Amino acid sequence: MEKFQYSPLMADVRHWFLELKESERTERLLEWGEEQPHLYGFIINLADDFTTEEHHALSYLPLVLEEAFRRMGLPVSSVPSDKLEEAIKSFVDEDGKLIERDNEGSVRMPDELRAIWEHLSDQPAGSMADRQDVTLITEILVTAYEKIVPDKLQ
Repeated sequence: MEKFQYSPLMADVRHWFLELKESERTERLLEWGEEQPHLYGFIINLADDFTTEEHHALSYLPLVLEEAFRRMGLPVSSVPSDKLEEAIKSFVDEDGKLIERDNEGSVRMPDELRAIWEHLSDQPAGSMADRQDVTLITEILVTAYEKIVPDKLQ
């Protein structure tokens, strides 16, 4: 398998995040939870589906994603519940089954988030490439944020 390469933007964001002390990460996560209650609830509800380390790492991915959006000059206002539901429904049907989709939108961003998740959860790079659960969650997060970007900026 070819080693994953970060985009320069994601490499910078990853470096920024890893430079934060654990207390700063926790403080930012709590602030983010207040600013993004629907996404925070979505992430918290996933706790039973992952190990403690995996869920802990997963909870930080929205902070990384928001920083990437900021650095791209895109707004990161609160994601309303209807936009989160739209994002979820674009990947999961009424019965909870995955919807087959063409690779559209930000295909690379979920890959980069997954690679950051691997690092934060102390997994070898590329070892979790077949984890559909993490891929699905990163795709939902990216789609939810993309849904709040005004059309004129897309």
